Amino acid sequence: MSYSVDQELCSGCGTCVDLCPTEAIEINGGVASIDDYLCILCSLCQVNCPQNAMLYDGKPYEPSVFPQAPGSWEMQPGT
Repeated sequence: MSYSVDQELCSGCGTCVDLCPTEAIEINGGVASIDDYLCILCSLCQVNCPQNAMLYDGKPYEPSVFPQAPGSWEMQPGT
């Protein structure tokens, strides 16, 4: 199980980069990329992505199905 980025949806806004507690995400070529080795599967990126571009096991976050992704919490930059 891992996170990936839908490169067609990702706008490169950097929200995920700012929120990632392990610095596992960076913007390359205008889109986010995730270092699976550093990712702790906290789901902050997926829950907070304004473009819904973060995929967990190939699936987008769906608040109506999963009000909060397993093991996740919403967090603001700098908190």
